Amino acid sequence: MFIHTSLCTRFAENMERFTQIILNFLFPTYCIGCRQRGTLLCYPCMKEIPGVSAPPDTDIHAIFAYQNKVIKKALWELKYKKRTIIAKQCADLLYDRMLEELSDMRTFHDFTNPLLVPIPLSAKRLRERGFNQSELIAREIHRRDCGRSFTLSPDLLMKTKDTQSQMSIKDKAKRAENIKGCFAVVDQPLTKGKNIILIDDITTTGATLKEARRVLLEAGARKVIAFTVAH
Repeated sequence: MFIHTSLCTRFAENMERFTQIILNFLFPTYCIGCRQRGTLLCYPCMKEIPGVSAPPDTDIHAIFAYQNKVIKKALWELKYKKRTIIAKQCADLLYDRMLEELSDMRTFHDFTNPLLVPIPLSAKRLRERGFNQSELIAREIHRRDCGRSFTLSPDLLMKTKDTQSQMSIKDKAKRAENIKGCFAVVDQPLTKGKNIILIDDITTTGATLKEARRVLLEAGARKVIAFTVAH
């Protein structure tokens, strides 16, 4: 039975690779940075994007500046064109940065065995988009990590109401008011005493991440930090 299941899994994986090869041949993709064929965002282009100069908060770690045209286009392709392969590339770069930060935090702040929690979408937004880009990135980080550094908890936090897009609100105070009270912790016993890493694609003023952190800390979390692709 085990052998049969293993063979079926291998066959499915091979078919998926074969299908992807055919699709790449019929509908070739090009890097949004250098136009190289074969990927939406090649690794050399990702490495050349300048890092962000200063995070919006000491507990929010952003990798790139959102105003960079390549990273802005990449995240737009992920969210609105459903080019989900970009989630894997974002995860690869986030993961390396996370390991650097976690090494120091384990030593100086006893930040051990953290839960990995993506910022959730409202049920309405999830139906419209079909996926949560932050969860895709978190799952790719967890896949690469193989459970060595943290535990994935994609359903620990939920968004209880649909809110206006933060990107459409320019005023910082109005952003904070818009997002206030929209998150809830699903499993408070699991949260109590835990270190938590929030994952999101973009942060601007940090209002969304701060609200999520507030709710988790009120539920008993020990410490909550965040990593985002862009700021």
